[in-house]
Amino acid sequence: MLLVPGMIVLNRADFVVALSNTERNIFNSRFGVPNDRIRLIRNGLIPGLYQQPRLDYNHKQDVPRLLYVAQLEFFKGIEYLLVAFKNLVRRYNDLQLDIVSQNRRMLKTYQDLCLAYGISSSVRFMGPLSMKELVAAYHRCTLYVHPSLAEDLPTAISEAMMCGKPVIASTVAGIPEQVDENVGILVPPGDPSAISEAVTTLLEDPSLVRDMGKRAKERAMNLFDCNTMCKLHEELYKETIELDERRGRRIEGGLYRLIWRARARMRSG
Repeated sequence: MLLVPGMIVLNRADFVVALSNTERNIFNSRFGVPNDRIRLIRNGLIPGLYQQPRLDYNHKQDVPRLLYVAQLEFFKGIEYLLVAFKNLVRRYNDLQLDIVSQNRRMLKTYQDLCLAYGISSSVRFMGPLSMKELVAAYHRCTLYVHPSLAEDLPTAISEAMMCGKPVIASTVAGIPEQVDENVGILVPPGDPSAISEAVTTLLEDPSLVRDMGKRAKERAMNLFDCNTMCKLHEELYKETIELDERRGRRIEGGLYRLIWRARARMRSG
């Protein structure tokens, strides 16, 4: 039943903005929005905000570090990341994991899992953070990991790429449109073994990490620059206004004809 209002709104709109091709397909196949009324406009970032800041977290540096920025919710796949991390620390005993979140709803659940897995000393739950602190966390990590079970086009992945970090992420929704083989490794959702294998592949090859990070930043600049996003939105606004003006002229013309015919009937009567 909740789909009905959404279908009404989407089908009454002149245009619908999709963040990814996956979302475009959902609008078309599930909600019946014609493709010619759907515009693909990815969320953009301001590149200048992602320069490496001078912040000291008084935290161990020079150790391999994984980062995940996500809400503490089941569908974010944190449980699978913790299982993978439990296996990874057996090989990399100095490996660290930072999980940044704006909410703390399931914090105790995940803290208890860390305790059960014996990884509490290596996992840090952080947040909420300021923008500068968040950018510092991106720059401080070795790899960015995003094992979510459901997404559209995660801003956190775009941000990590803008900071020049390789990405390990699950193959859900629009993520494959962000992450290709040149900038990271895609893994099946809900697969701790695949996460562990991908992390190991990169940690064992620092030159690959550097190359992927460089390409990630280049790709982010090309795909997720805010100037491109603003330009596309501006073009869409102009197209919408022009459509409205044409529609208005058609309505005005139709009303004029109705009034003329009514007056003609009155005179003949």
